[in-house]
Amino acid sequence: DNDGILPPIDNDERTVQLIGSSVSGCGGTCAGYTVAGSSCGVDLATALRPYMKDLPFDPRSGSLTNTRYYINKDEFSLVSIGACDPEGEGAGGQGEVPEIELTR
Repeated sequence: DNDGILPPIDNDERTVQLIGSSVSGCGGTCAGYTVAGSSCGVDLATALRPYMKDLPFDPRSGSLTNTRYYINKDEFSLVSIGACDPEGEGAGGQGEVPEIELTR
C-alpha cells in the first residue's frame, strides 16, 4: 500500500519507538524495552489515515499523543507492534502479565 516505505524507525532490535502524534520525553519506558534515545516517537496517523480514522491507544495510560504502543523493525525488516503497558490477567489485572505483540 505504501510501496514498502515505512515511517522513519530504526532497525535496532534492542530499541523501540513509541507510537503517537507528539511523543516527547525519549527517556520513557515500555514494558521491558528500551525506548530509542533519539527519534523515540513515530506518528503513524498520516500513513494509516486511509485505513483508520484515529489510532487506537491504551485506555489506561495512553492518548493520541502517546498511544503507549510501540513499533520496532529488526535487521530482517520484520515489523513488530506491541503494548507498552499490558494489563495482568484475571480479576483486577493482578495475574500474569502477557506480552502483547504482533510481528509481520
